[in-house]
Amino acid sequence: MRKQILSLAVTAVSVAASAVPRIVDSRVTVDGARPRAVKIDYTLADEPAVVTVEVFTNGVAVGAAGLRALKGDVNRLVQPGDRRIVWNARAGLGGVEGEVSVTAKVTAWSTNCPPDYLVVDLVGHGDEPRFRYYVSEEALPFDGGVQDARCKTDYMVFRKIPAAGVTWRMGAGPRATKEGEARECDGSKESPHLVTLEEDYYLGVFEVTQRQYTNTYPHALGLSKFTREGDLRPAESTEYNIVRGGADWPVGGRTCGSWGYLATLQQALGVPSGTFDLPTEAEWEYACRAGADTAFCNGGLAAWLDEKNAALCEVGRFRYNASAAHTVASYPDAEYSTIAPDDGGTAVVGSYAPNAWGLYDMHGNVSELCLDGFCEYTDSDYDPHVGKVPADDAAAAGFQRVFRGGSWNAMGHCCRAARRDKIGKQNQRPSVGFRLWAPARAVK
Repeated sequence: MRKQILSLAVTAVSVAASAVPRIVDSRVTVDGARPRAVKIDYTLADEPAVVTVEVFTNGVAVGAAGLRALKGDVNRLVQPGDRRIVWNARAGLGGVEGEVSVTAKVTAWSTNCPPDYLVVDLVGHGDEPRFRYYVSEEALPFDGGVQDARCKTDYMVFRKIPAAGVTWRMGAGPRATKEGEARECDGSKESPHLVTLEEDYYLGVFEVTQRQYTNTYPHALGLSKFTREGDLRPAESTEYNIVRGGADWPVGGRTCGSWGYLATLQQALGVPSGTFDLPTEAEWEYACRAGADTAFCNGGLAAWLDEKNAALCEVGRFRYNASAAHTVASYPDAEYSTIAPDDGGTAVVGSYAPNAWGLYDMHGNVSELCLDGFCEYTDSDYDPHVGKVPADDAAAAGFQRVFRGGSWNAMGHCCRAARRDKIGKQNQRPSVGFRLWAPARAVK
């Protein structure tokens, strides 16, 4: 067998920091003209970093799908030192003919600027790290991407939301226009006001499913009402206090209580309190819109009696496509899901189209808990809202908490991006669930 030593192209990606991680002294080792395993050795210098790699055969990128068989110090937080990545080349060469030349590009991402996708192993699979990072959905180690059932059960996938330093208009205008959405008749609930988001963050691609919930928190068994295909349907009939262990916000910041779902999850993963949490409603709405300024993330507007809204039917489960009584035959001018479970109610997460940032079910399925106490805004409010608490929000931070996004039993206009409602911290509804937030900083 002929041993080939080929050069390794390297780069470092980072944001401003006291030190920048660097890749040095790198090489690719290939055994044979038709390699089975490719060894990529590198040295990470100066700072810990999340490391990713691209591989090229005969000068052509293998592509993310061909790199799912990677092992070693890749797609994870790596400490400085000599490191190795092993690529199962036989699984990724595809139709490449003849002798193969292999090169690679290793990228080091600063810990405060990790890649776009975070995958958390909720149950632990061997010695693999519980936190892995990927540059795209195509790079995820699942053949079905985020729609693989494992992403809805034993793993949880997060998407990074580009928000650092962004000032935008939260809420809805007084009337529907081509540019925006109408707000509730009681406009003080949704009055537009400027919001400044201080940093990027991760948000769950899906609402937390019943399997993800009970994998970590067995006490939740039996809470959800819609249990057919329950592993893949959203957890509901939970409550704010159970999720956050009785901890209040903003008083305690992102620190949760010593019991409940978040405490149990973070203890199992060996990470500090505050690594996961609910989003604020500003973080939720910004992520829901994904750049859109309309009622729904795909550009649709909502009229108050337009319950056959085709735009909403594309992106969410709501009252008029959740029941067998409301079918395509009943409303032939709209496209409705054909996968409604026999019991109506919620759908399997990810059954509808995602928004521009790859988030599913932001409109409908279940409404989603947010950190904030419920308050009413006026047109004169211009509160940063994230990282700082408006005075009226602090005053309202008692029993009532905000939920967002509409649900399987909601009217169409109640599923708009700006729609706000409230629920007691100890109250449960089969129409209310949640999705998780995480800071855009690498862990483990």
